[in-house]
Amino acid sequence: MNAPTINLCLNCLHINACVLTTLKELVFSCSEFDEIKTDAGYDIHNTTQSELELT
Repeated sequence: MNAPTINLCLNCLHINACVLTTLKELVFSCSEFDEIKTDAGYDIHNTTQSELELT
């Protein structure tokens, strides 16, 4: 049985600029992790890194 994987990078503010690892799908712990805070209905996947950093 496979355990579900945890991928912090998908919810991290710095995913596009991160240089800590290239294996973004395997990250389960990160000292630089900042969770993306969004309002309901706001699609974070259609924004640029600079737009996310302004929020």
